[in-house]
Amino acid sequence: MGCRCMYTQGNAVYAGFWRRGCALVIDWLLSGIFCLPLTALFWALALYGIGSNPVFFSYTGADLARAAARAAYFFCFTLGMGATPGKRLLRMRVVSVTGAPLHWWDCLYRETVGRFLNGLLFLGYLFAAADPEKRTFADRLCDSRVIFLSAPASRIFVPAASAPVAAPETTAPENGPKSSSF
Repeated sequence: MGCRCMYTQGNAVYAGFWRRGCALVIDWLLSGIFCLPLTALFWALALYGIGSNPVFFSYTGADLARAAARAAYFFCFTLGMGATPGKRLLRMRVVSVTGAPLHWWDCLYRETVGRFLNGLLFLGYLFAAADPEKRTFADRLCDSRVIFLSAPASRIFVPAASAPVAAPETTAPENGPKSSSF
């Protein structure tokens, strides 16, 4: 995992609207791939007439299962790594207002209720374009921020070593090889 560094309000660079939008498109594509086995299963069941009736308004069990799988994708990556693969690829991280990683409850709320509210007429995401801290509805609800990491992409995916390891020092003999006394 990458560095889970703290930031302060003074040194934070908030991720912009277009960068976050590109990350969302990448994550929707990846979560769609993630949901393919589930989609194939429900498609096969629908051939036998199983699960094709609406369960909740006009949504079938397959629709609800896909929505739950997408929410699990966003929740697990945001909680576990501080960012989804799309955000990591574009060098972003989701943090709390204090700079610490999100608490699991805030992350769950952000990636379910917050994402749903953001998606209503896309208004939640449009608010990020005008907000000085680039916050969406979900960010406002959970006191989270999406910050831009200025480190190169390789530093995001590779954990930093705790201390550099020095190579052993070797010197060439001055007057030829010396014999050992063994």
